[in-house]
Amino acid sequence: NSTIRNNEVYENYGEGILCMYTENVAIDGNRVWDNWALGIYPDQCSHTTIKNNIVYYTDNHEFWRYLTRPGDGVLISNEDLVKNPSYPVGKDLTIYNNIIINAGIGIDFWTGYAIGSALINDTIAYNTIVSSNPYSNGISIGLPKGTTHLNTIIENNLILINNGYPGHSDSST
Repeated sequence: NSTIRNNEVYENYGEGILCMYTENVAIDGNRVWDNWALGIYPDQCSHTTIKNNIVYYTDNHEFWRYLTRPGDGVLISNEDLVKNPSYPVGKDLTIYNNIIINAGIGIDFWTGYAIGSALINDTIAYNTIVSSNPYSNGISIGLPKGTTHLNTIIENNLILINNGYPGHSDSST
């Protein structure tokens, strides 16, 4: 039951905001920029809301994770089930009304290493994702691992990407 609200989080050499092994987190109204790993990272988080945040990258390549593009704006994952197998897969995320600018991928789902990792009862809606970087993507949904995505809604997002994919999912999602 944590709230992360109205902060400025910038120029870190890791994640900007990270919730891990948690439930009932509100990440609301933050300005997050130029964080090397990525902007906001719900890793094995459930019943979490990420809303009204501004996440962006400038041209400061010191905080770009990759040679051709910065890290992700919001990355959803279940990365650490290998280290902490007793904690359940994250689910019931609500990601809405965020503005994400010049991220490598605006909103990304990566399975991590966890069997059972998938988008489960999640909503991704009303976000604005803009990038002029030719290697950026808007929303990218990776394959679930050993299961299927379930009851997830991705709708009403506004995406303007210079040359990459506005939306991308692996073939079986």
